[in-house]
Amino acid sequence: MRESWVFNIRWKAFDGKTQGLGYLWVTSAQLTMAFKYTPAALKKLETLFKEAGYIVRFERGNFTSGYCVLEQKKVVVINKFFDQDARINSLLDILSQVNLDLSKLSVESAAWASELIAMRGQSTVELSNQAV
Repeated sequence: MRESWVFNIRWKAFDGKTQGLGYLWVTSAQLTMAFKYTPAALKKLETLFKEAGYIVRFERGNFTSGYCVLEQKKVVVINKFFDQDARINSLLDILSQVNLDLSKLSVESAAWASELIAMRGQSTVELSNQAV
C-alpha cells in the first residue's frame, strides 16, 4: 500500500500581489520517483525491455513518432539519431503502450516498471507479496 501526504502550502503569484493558501496531495511514488534522464536510466530501461523479452534496437528510419514496435516479434526500433532524452521518452511511451508481463521481470525491474507505469498515469499491475 502506498503512503500519501497532504502538505499545507502558502503561495505567492508572480505579480507579487496575489497569494493564497492551499493543499498539495502527494503520494510516496511521486516523492521517491525523481526520474532523471541519465545514461544509467536509459540502460535500465533497455534492461527492463530485455527482461520482458523485447529486443531494443537503435536504427535509422522514417518513423512518424520516432519509434516502431513490432508486437509479434517483440522488437522495438528507435531512431538512432535521437539524443538520450528522446530515446528515454520513446521507451517510456512504449512502456505505457505495450503489456509487459511483470512476472518475467526481476523483482527490482518489476517494481521500477510498476512505478514508471503509475507515474505515466496508466493502471499498474499489483505485485503479490512484494512491496512496491
